[in-house]
Amino acid sequence: MTGSTRRPDDLPGDSCSEELTAVAVAVARRRGQLQDASRVEGIRSSSGGASYVLLDGRGVPLARLPRDAVQEQLQRRRARLTRLFQRLRRAADRRGSASANWRTELRSWSWEKRALVWALSAHQPVPQPVFGLEELLLLAVLLLLGVVPGLVYLGWLLLLRRRYGRELAALVDEWRSHGRPDPVERGLAYLLSGDPSNWRPHS
Repeated sequence: MTGSTRRPDDLPGDSCSEELTAVAVAVARRRGQLQDASRVEGIRSSSGGASYVLLDGRGVPLARLPRDAVQEQLQRRRARLTRLFQRLRRAADRRGSASANWRTELRSWSWEKRALVWALSAHQPVPQPVFGLEELLLLAVLLLLGVVPGLVYLGWLLLLRRRYGRELAALVDEWRSHGRPDPVERGLAYLLSGDPSNWRPHS
């Protein structure tokens, strides 16, 4: 995404526009509705409030997405962010002061995890994990109902897994191209406190 995103006037209860746009872009990519994320400049709610619309720099719609699907992914993103940051804080606490040692602990993580933390803190789109609890439960149910439906679903999950690997590798390349940065400074309040109310867009 380029330029600054706009906070829709009719979304007073939603997260900051940058985070919401990042989530909507990820949903649009997964649905095959968006190829070039660099064209996205903003987001707005539809007149009925049932969907979000991604816009280019001229306000031309690029993709329309169900509000529920975007909000679900937004909650998953925040849960993922919380898990990563809590793990980081616990590891840093074992070394002493979290505020003094979290950077050292973070730099011992894999490039993939460091790139994810950076992208999440910077409100950038991130690839979505494939094998969550819901997917595994559905796979188990389908296998119980019949081998063929379960195998078909497993094959689809494996295809998504390969795509996730490619997208994660691309994210790592982007992170490295920026000089392997730590999470953005404006995200540190959330990182160190773990309190979602402290979450603010970066400048």
